[in-house]
Amino acid sequence: MLLHDIEKPNCKTTDQKGDHFYGHPEKSAETARLILRRLKFDNETIDMVFRLIKWHDYKFSLTPQAMRRAVNKIGTDIFELLFEVKAADTLAQNPNTWKEKLDNLNQAKIIYHDIKSNQECVNLKMLKINGKDLISIGFKPGKEMGEILNRLLEQVLENPSLNEKEILLKMALQYKPANTEKV
Repeated sequence: MLLHDIEKPNCKTTDQKGDHFYGHPEKSAETARLILRRLKFDNETIDMVFRLIKWHDYKFSLTPQAMRRAVNKIGTDIFELLFEVKAADTLAQNPNTWKEKLDNLNQAKIIYHDIKSNQECVNLKMLKINGKDLISIGFKPGKEMGEILNRLLEQVLENPSLNEKEILLKMALQYKPANTEKV
């Protein structure tokens, strides 16, 4: 995480409200990826560091729906680490801002741990249907099927109680184009 703000100087802009560093997480992540490749790090480490840097400034919305969307976007494999990165980053900033930022981070952790302990769906792997299920009700394999699974996932991220096979199959049929024939 030494590299997490490496591009901040190159992203600095100043206006009446002060200094801003727009886009620095993404640019820092790209630079870190290049550096780690030159240093011959393995791809898994490079990917993990890239994503942690990319998301280190992400502002959590403190609702279960928003947190499920954040986990989906960021990835379950690094989410716990992201909390550590954000805490360390906060403690390296102005001490006057620590309490509020750490309180928000702790609230985000509570929501995340509730989602995790309830085994709520946060990605396609956790969705209670898959492509084979869609094929069994007449969908044809392809891009459209993936789009439908993603639409269903969006609904489940909003309302986890929808993650039941029968409910999802009924919902999928609503998305089925009229010209799709039963196999």
